[in-house]
Amino acid sequence: MSLFNSREYWSTRLGTEEEFDQGSICIANVDNEPNGHVKIVTGSLQGMLRVHMPHQRGYHIEDILLETELEGSILQLAAGNFLGFAVYSLQAVGSSYLQHSKIYEHWLEHTAANMVTGGFGGVAGVEHIAV
Repeated sequence: MSLFNSREYWSTRLGTEEEFDQGSICIANVDNEPNGHVKIVTGSLQGMLRVHMPHQRGYHIEDILLETELEGSILQLAAGNFLGFAVYSLQAVGSSYLQHSKIYEHWLEHTAANMVTGGFGGVAGVEHIAV
């Protein structure tokens, strides 16, 4: 007999012909909404960025807040209190959608495999990105 029981609450099928990796999903309050609702952010190796916020059981078209194709592959997603480095910023448009704007772009000289985020150097309240 199991102590735990799991049920599917919400799911969606993302685009066809898209590939995803272990860092292709991030769950956070990415637009800093005051009520703290978290969103599900996915990014594919083909450059598709999507932000979902499930409102109820099962998928509904209103659940998708943003769907856009970026100029390059999305290697990994992360959310945090980063100091001095941000790639995209998300802002609410009305009450049902988000829009993105590019804050910073840095092209790497070599192929990147992944990234790590955290409070390096023992500084509290600030996070950094290492690629």
